[in-house]
Amino acid sequence: MKIHLNIQVAEPTHVQIARALRQQIRNGQLVPHQRLPSTDELVRQWRVGRDAVQRALSALAQEGWIERKPMRGTFVRNKSQASLIGVLFNPALTDENAHFQRAVFQAVSSELENLKDCCWTCRAYDGLRELKTNRNLPQSSACRSLINDLNNYLFIGFVQILGRFVSRKVGGILKDLPVVRFGPPRDPETDITFDYEGFGRSSVTCMEKKGVKKIAYFRVVEDVTSDGLDVSGIQSAARELNIPSVEIHQLRCGKSAGCLQEAAYNDMLFLMRGWDQRRQWPQGLIVSDDIAMYGVALALAHRKINTPNQPMVLTMANKGVNLWYGLPVIRNEFSPADVAHELIRVLSMRIHKKPLPVLPVKIPCKLREEKD
Repeated sequence: MKIHLNIQVAEPTHVQIARALRQQIRNGQLVPHQRLPSTDELVRQWRVGRDAVQRALSALAQEGWIERKPMRGTFVRNKSQASLIGVLFNPALTDENAHFQRAVFQAVSSELENLKDCCWTCRAYDGLRELKTNRNLPQSSACRSLINDLNNYLFIGFVQILGRFVSRKVGGILKDLPVVRFGPPRDPETDITFDYEGFGRSSVTCMEKKGVKKIAYFRVVEDVTSDGLDVSGIQSAARELNIPSVEIHQLRCGKSAGCLQEAAYNDMLFLMRGWDQRRQWPQGLIVSDDIAMYGVALALAHRKINTPNQPMVLTMANKGVNLWYGLPVIRNEFSPADVAHELIRVLSMRIHKKPLPVLPVKIPCKLREEKD
């Protein structure tokens, strides 16, 4: 079998080889399950170095176009046998509050579909939060399908959207494959994170421009935390704008599926009673979670508080996840699509062993005002 290739001098030889083979697979000149000539035969045909052929074939194997079987040869891979990227989540994707995780998974799927030079697909593994209490990974219901698939399918990498503890616990079963992590900004293993400090600064600046000087911050700590950078950004902006220090109120009840809204509602009522007693209400309220914002909105409605004038309300939110609060709310949005894009970009660099950008990559937020 002869594969025609016209080598030029303008770019690296292995890049030209990979591009030519990729194009021939795309247009059907090389068909699924077809065996390619041996490395030695390709070196002889193309009159190129052995290293260039090996690098090109390795890149195509990583992209999912071919499969290299020891002692048997190299074969064109069937599209139905695309290389897998596992996407690992703490909560179950069916959880009512898992809006962000569902949006990220949909965006990751879209990112992979739009990649021109790769034949990759993704599969979700959720509910891994249970590993916090289950020490035996093989017996964990959340890990069972992952372990089974690792033994039966070709994985080339993993995306982790997990807490610190679960991320490290599950790492031992991933066969040393490339991993990209979304997590807390100060965790040394985090690759992608939110710009929490930017969120704090832009939120306070937005309110100050609208004449709001006295601000309170209703803060929720999640598995993926801000490491305090949200508070740092908020207080830095307050000092620079010469307005009073922002009151920080931590949600007293821990977050778990189904209770966050109720906890936020009860805590907000508690805060308002305190403001009544001191006769010192804030002019603006920043909320760090769009699900908790439900409870905050219910508490404000219960007290018949007139928004946006008393107080003006702003919440952290996910772009494209449009939750209804029944009152005017300014949304400071992070984009799940931007998160997915950066996760796949960095993972692809790791898979192809390319130089990485400065990590962690920080996803910026953008303000959007909406009516009730």
